[in-house]
Amino acid sequence: MKGLLIKDLKLLKSQRSFLVIVAALCLLFLFRGYSPVYVMSYASAMITILTTTTVSYDEMDNGMNFIFTFPVSRRHYVLEKYVFGMLMMTVVTAAGAAAAMAFAAARPVTYDRSECVAGVFGALLASALLLALMLPVQLKFGSEKMRIVTLIMVGAVFFAAYVAKQLIGLLSIDFSGLAARVQKAGMAEAIFCVLAAAAVALGISYLVSIAVMRKKQF
Repeated sequence: MKGLLIKDLKLLKSQRSFLVIVAALCLLFLFRGYSPVYVMSYASAMITILTTTTVSYDEMDNGMNFIFTFPVSRRHYVLEKYVFGMLMMTVVTAAGAAAAMAFAAARPVTYDRSECVAGVFGALLASALLLALMLPVQLKFGSEKMRIVTLIMVGAVFFAAYVAKQLIGLLSIDFSGLAARVQKAGMAEAIFCVLAAAAVALGISYLVSIAVMRKKQF
């Protein structure tokens, strides 16, 4: 797995122009007064999307055939992609949080510390869900069809959210009790729930990705 991680890091290094643009946009957002939580979420989401594109580079010029000439199983290949994605999103989120807090401290603007901590874990959860969604799609359909599939999935999510909202209104379902319970929950409970949700989503996605890889022919 170490060799695969080094390979993906070198692939990211070749995309340094994209990373520079993302970093510049994050600084611009901070100068424009955007919330540090938003900046962290943006940076984490961008690096997560970039990590999934390493699959496309692996598939170029029969690259998969070359990779599997080494002692690397399909399960190890899939596992490395998730480990690499989680490492990158964690590093970028932590670096973004440190930079955003330092920038905020130098300006006459105060931010709620608990809100910022919640934002860090919220950004990690959003990135984990994005990784869990994109990797199986990338492995299944490849870069050419992924854009179309992603658009369909995004549309399906918005449609499902709209239908759920309408059903809640028609059935007069009251979530005030659940909302009050969430507000009363402490930071430790919230962090535990975020980590548990991310672990479940990534675990399901990992199993789906393994099933996809076992059926692929190179």
